[in-house]
Amino acid sequence: MLESKVIAIANQKGGVGKTTTAINLASALGILEQKVLLIDADPQANASSGLGFENNQNKNLLNIFSEENDIHHQIIQTHSPNLDIIPSTIKLAELEINNTSTNVFKLKNALDVIKSNYDYIIIDCSPSLGYISVNSFVA
Repeated sequence: MLESKVIAIANQKGGVGKTTTAINLASALGILEQKVLLIDADPQANASSGLGFENNQNKNLLNIFSEENDIHHQIIQTHSPNLDIIPSTIKLAELEINNTSTNVFKLKNALDVIKSNYDYIIIDCSPSLGYISVNSFVA
């Protein structure tokens, strides 16, 4: 299997269709029998709620940024064929605001562990150029 393609969908402006594009692209690729992971990197968590995952305290992207959490434990299977998700949480906003880390490779390093499991990894970014978005671009 070839290494997965990682696609970050980003724009500094809100309301331009980032989340709609991410959900529909990920779902369509899954229907085409591609194994897809959708990562909701927006604290508003609209991609998560759009796929039926709201307020998941146990499994979410924030946990990847803490040292003790394994990315494998954050992945949830969706009802859409061949599509998994790492949901978001509003608490990502706190990380965005309070973060002083310069480790822009945190998400990339986590994804390197699971890349061979997916054909595509789609990242729905927030409308900002903060810590999480920069990590998404590096990934």
